[in-house]
Amino acid sequence: MGPGRLSWTLGSGGACLGASLVVALFILALVPGTSAAQVTVADTSTALVATAETSKTVSHTTSGANRLMIVGISINNNTSSDAVDSVTYNGVPLDTIGTVTNTNDARVEMWRLIAPPTGTHDVVVKFNQGLSDAAVIAVITFTGVHQTTSFGTFASTIGTSLTASVDVPSAVGELVLDVVSAETPTTLTAGAGQTERWNKIAPAAWDEFGAGSTEPGAPTVTMSWALGTSDHWATAGVSIKPAAADVTAPDAVADLATGTVTSSSIDLSWTAPGDDGATGTATTYDVRYSTSAINDGNWASATQASGEPSPQVAGSSESFTVTGLLSSTTYYFAIKTSDEVPNES
Repeated sequence: MGPGRLSWTLGSGGACLGASLVVALFILALVPGTSAAQVTVADTSTALVATAETSKTVSHTTSGANRLMIVGISINNNTSSDAVDSVTYNGVPLDTIGTVTNTNDARVEMWRLIAPPTGTHDVVVKFNQGLSDAAVIAVITFTGVHQTTSFGTFASTIGTSLTASVDVPSAVGELVLDVVSAETPTTLTAGAGQTERWNKIAPAAWDEFGAGSTEPGAPTVTMSWALGTSDHWATAGVSIKPAAADVTAPDAVADLATGTVTSSSIDLSWTAPGDDGATGTATTYDVRYSTSAINDGNWASATQASGEPSPQVAGSSESFTVTGLLSSTTYYFAIKTSDEVPNES
């Protein structure tokens, strides 16, 4: 925990009948570990691209922390030359992860953007020419992703058979994403253990099936799709790596102090700690008071004040007025700071 705490006696007319300032600092040890955040799927958007179209705009909402956007594109490249020229999100260009093509029948492209802007914006996919047949576009955003090494090795295969599959190198704690493209199967059914994230079928005249799925990581993860009938296919996948867990709590408030006192209120002030120790900006304050000394054991039973301010950047001066107090009563005050996890001071 680590609350700064103090006690104060309120006079009947706001006068101080007796006062003592007690500042005590408690540290709840947080032992850094090797655990990691969980990679989760936050948002998915899809669109079909018709024959002869040269670009497509897909509205997509992005949210959450430690974000990674991947755009998977399945193309029936009937002329063997259909390809993606560029992908942008809110005007920010994406980089290619990899591509795989099965002659003139199936192509998969994967593009990525680390830390995409939050909110609802447009993904714009531009092709190198008007499509000879059709394409499926899927935009998927993950949270809890490592922001430097976001994904592993791009794996891909092609074939002509009843089942499309690819072996993706991965690890426990990661999350594998695959994208498949097929020309004219009767169905696309995700393999055991996979969670289907999209499955789009273009109208019959366009000849294109595109789908994607995720599966928890292991040393090697086989991603497969049953096609219903034997067909030409291409498939690819990557393993998405989790962000390191945030185990650093905000520093404890060390200078909790009083200001103006009335018969029913008291002004408190302190210096803002950070999100991680003494750096950054924390998420919330929790100010509590009681008629007996507050410690770790009785924190939950102390009365929480209402309307605490939102933390400012570390080192800023904070102030808050606690109201609704009784005169001629000794009160003890304490404060905790939390980050977004939440880790508590």
